[in-house]
Amino acid sequence: MRRKVGEQTYGDSQADVRDELRDYSTGSCSDFIDVVCKCGGREFHLAVDEASGTAIRTCWRCHQEHVLAGDEATADLEECECLCGADRFELSCGAASDWFFVGARCSACGLTGCYGDWQSAAAQALLARV
Repeated sequence: MRRKVGEQTYGDSQADVRDELRDYSTGSCSDFIDVVCKCGGREFHLAVDEASGTAIRTCWRCHQEHVLAGDEATADLEECECLCGADRFELSCGAASDWFFVGARCSACGLTGCYGDWQSAAAQALLARV
C-alpha cells in the first residue's frame, strides 16, 4: 500500500512501483514488467544515463549485470541512490506509446520513484527484453 509523506511516496511492495510510474506519467504508462533476475533475485543496484537512454541493473544475489535499455559503452552512467542513502532497489519498467520508464522502490525505506524516463520508438521492445 502506498502512502504520501510530504512530497515523497512510499510503498510496501514492488507492485507500488507500477502505481508510481502511472502517476509520474500522468496515466499514460499502462504496460509494465517487474524486473526479476534469471537467478530469481528481485533486488538490484541501478545505474542510469537519461541523456543516452541507458539503464543498467546489477542483481544483488548473483551480481549479474543486465542492460535494461541503451548502450553501456556510450553511456555516462550515474549510480542511483535513495534519499535514505541505500542503493538496493526493487525495479519495475513501464512503457507508454514511445516512452520508456524505469521505476524503483528502495528496499531499505520503501521510497518509490521514477529513476529514468526517455523517449524511444522501441519502448515496447525494450519492455519485452527487461
